[in-house]
Amino acid sequence: MTKIRSSSHIKSKSMGEIPFEDTQHDIQLYISSELEVSGDDLSGEDIGCLAGMSDGLFEWARLACAYIKSPKGADTLAERYGDLLSVTGRSCEGLLDKMYHTILEDALEDKPRTRSRFRSVMRQILAMKEPLCMDSLAAMRLKFPREEDRYDVKLVLRLMGALLSGIHPEVDILLLMLRIFIWILAVHLSV
Repeated sequence: MTKIRSSSHIKSKSMGEIPFEDTQHDIQLYISSELEVSGDDLSGEDIGCLAGMSDGLFEWARLACAYIKSPKGADTLAERYGDLLSVTGRSCEGLLDKMYHTILEDALEDKPRTRSRFRSVMRQILAMKEPLCMDSLAAMRLKFPREEDRYDVKLVLRLMGALLSGIHPEVDILLLMLRIFIWILAVHLSV
């Protein structure tokens, strides 16, 4: 870090010093790049709306892009964008909570077996002192006492791509806030 600070061609600033408009502009560029706006899928106005909804949070923009890009049936980007707006609304209140909830609901659908497996795998991940690679998680699962609990963890983890980092080689929760949110869902609520 000291090399960066001492470099004459690199300018270091506190996030508080960066104008909000610049952050919004950067987020809009990020969203445009991630969603590769082309044809009639999403308009510049749609991208601007997403950037505005982010309220300056790159994490929200990243999750929104991941949600919109994730395949669901034969939906287009515009349809996924519409789904996102219908669920999260245009309010900035509780942005990340709404986004995590939307992604989890979308991934888990309304299937008891899927939800049960999700809770089990999330408990397994959250119980680890350190992140494990998927192969280790799968090997552990093969040792579970009940036959119905011995399944490939990839069945669950592939649904969680937007919320998990390091799928290869380590599976780890991106943010402490998300870790707490998933803990509440996995242990205390019937997801």
